[in-house]
Amino acid sequence: MYKLVKIPTSLGPYLNRFADIFTKPGHGSFCHLMATLAVCSKSKTIANLHDTMANDCNYKKSRSTYNWFITNHKRDVG
Repeated sequence: MYKLVKIPTSLGPYLNRFADIFTKPGHGSFCHLMATLAVCSKSKTIANLHDTMANDCNYKKSRSTYNWFITNHKRDVG
């Protein structure tokens, strides 16, 4: 199984287009989840996406943080 160590530089411009609808920490969570979607070979659950992030990834957050981000985070989409 592949592990995400860092967000690929080539994804940066695409992910940054969404920066204005998130807080800075929220945008970080968004970027990491989007990058792990590309490399996760299991079903796309929060637990599997979190497991796809390498443990030595400097920006890896707790699984509950990503769960909260998906289920409760307020976004400025209006």
